Amino acid sequence: MLTYFEYPYNNMVFYGKILFCEEGESKMAIAIALLILLLGLMFARGLSQGRSTKRKYIVWGTTTILIIAPFFSWTVSILFGINQGDGFAAVGLMMLLFPIFFLIGLVTLLIGIFKKESTNESIQ
Repeated sequence: MLTYFEYPYNNMVFYGKILFCEEGESKMAIAIALLILLLGLMFARGLSQGRSTKRKYIVWGTTTILIIAPFFSWTVSILFGINQGDGFAAVGLMMLLFPIFFLIGLVTLLIGIFKKESTNESIQ
């Protein structure tokens, strides 16, 4: 929806236009992001179930980097921005959350890559 506005300031009037999304469009975008997040978590759980600890670290680190960090931080940030009524709050929160989750995923992935497999063989 395109809305035109007038903004009077010091005997001058500024004309501009603002592009607003409809209420249903924002709900649909959030639902799609949550669906992708849920499907990614289910896929990661399926890949890591019954595997070694090293494999679990690698799978969950990759999932955190590729799925949890972008989609979770975007969803939380957009909901916070809508609640506060400020887009800059949403962008600021996203700039904080995304690198934090990305670094958590990177550390988890590196732990999985460099972890040595433990062998429980008894010496006879």
